[in-house]
Amino acid sequence: MIGFSIIIPLYNKEKTILATLESVLWQDYPLFEVIVVDDGSTDGSAAIVRNISDERLRLFQKENGGPGSARNEGITQARYEWVIWLDADDLMLPDALRSFAGTLSNHPESDMVVGNFELAERDRIRPYHTKKLPALVEQPFKSWFFKELMPCAGTYCCKKTLLLKHPYQEDLKRSEDTDVLFHLFHEVCIVRTDAIVMRYCRDFSAESRKKTDISKDFQGHLDFSSPKSLWERICLYELYVEARSNYPNEVDSVYPEMNRHCFLKVAYHCAFWYRALLRQHV
Repeated sequence: MIGFSIIIPLYNKEKTILATLESVLWQDYPLFEVIVVDDGSTDGSAAIVRNISDERLRLFQKENGGPGSARNEGITQARYEWVIWLDADDLMLPDALRSFAGTLSNHPESDMVVGNFELAERDRIRPYHTKKLPALVEQPFKSWFFKELMPCAGTYCCKKTLLLKHPYQEDLKRSEDTDVLFHLFHEVCIVRTDAIVMRYCRDFSAESRKKTDISKDFQGHLDFSSPKSLWERICLYELYVEARSNYPNEVDSVYPEMNRHCFLKVAYHCAFWYRALLRQHV
């Protein structure tokens, strides 16, 4: 039977961590563990976890080192072959583990399974995507750009061996997961399932906070130099466009050569408008 290690990095989430843990522990799939890595919380988050008596749940506490550090610690502690990330303010939906296990059984060649998710924003809950998509993802970067593939925490499982091969950069405090995904996209066999496996609780207050120090963000470490496919370069260029918005005072000094990438700029804008056109017909 396929076993899963659900890893939850935790930092000051005392208002949400109990509901998150209950959403996992109430799964009726028999073979899984929950690893909570408390990254130096200063509120009552860790105490809430300690008060739960369940042999499937393990708590590890460490000094604050950021999300990458917590994720790497969780990977080293995982006992099972398949790892699922879950943020401490999101919810795993019923039958999520059975959906992952069923897809893996039907596609034994896969290294990563990505499911659909619900997006909870304000008083509205909606599925991320509604159209039927092919199970096998043949071009991950193209699918990522067109929003047909969105492996965020809680929506996918991945082999532990691959995550050990591509650890999180611990000096990154933002978008560290995107950095890892861009490495994984080069070598994993990705399979999709239409099952809705997670509810992402969108935090508008966190998104509205001013971002500083681009060096702590993957958006400050985009590599356009080495040979890459066109779709990967377009995805990188979109991150560069986002960086211009997030770090307007820093981005030009980090990427002084971007004005010379005329072909890439044109390719990105063509792909961007085509994506917008497709959305109008969904």
